Amino acid sequence: MKTWLAGLALLVAGEFACAAVLDPVQVSANQESDHVVLSAHFFVPVSRERAWGVLVDFENMTHFLPYLKESKILFRQGNSLRVQQKGVVPVAFFEVNYTSVRDIELFPNTEIHATTVGGDAGLTRSIAKLLQSDNQTEISYRADWWPTSKMVAGFGLDTARDLLARQFTAMRQEMLVRK
Repeated sequence: MKTWLAGLALLVAGEFACAAVLDPVQVSANQESDHVVLSAHFFVPVSRERAWGVLVDFENMTHFLPYLKESKILFRQGNSLRVQQKGVVPVAFFEVNYTSVRDIELFPNTEIHATTVGGDAGLTRSIAKLLQSDNQTEISYRADWWPTSKMVAGFGLDTARDLLARQFTAMRQEMLVRK
């Protein structure tokens, strides 16, 4: 019994050690001529299928994504779906509520394309790509965002970058939990 418990303790310690040495999610937010470009890049030591399962788990995202209050699939037809999400964005000393409705095209285990079709944050077009490399998955994300106003774009760069980093860090953590 002691040997079994010691083995379990080593396994758990190894999982925490693995999570502790992961590089941070690399995130950027830059103003282009008429829009904002958001990008993220990270590695996670799970299979591409496991990573995919988290990235497309829209029904359960409120359980692991910070600031997301509601997430639901409005309809699905094959690899196309429409998703509505509601949440809050912390800005200085207050929170701003948002709603996003996106059409999403799934290319199983490799790419996710999304385009905003409703909500109040402006037009966004994004692509997330997953690449399997040895015993890990590389995830890269790019979004082109046309905010509803220049003011939102101006003070929102740091906020958008921070929110994106928190979301992808939380997704990576969920991928590790499900491992």
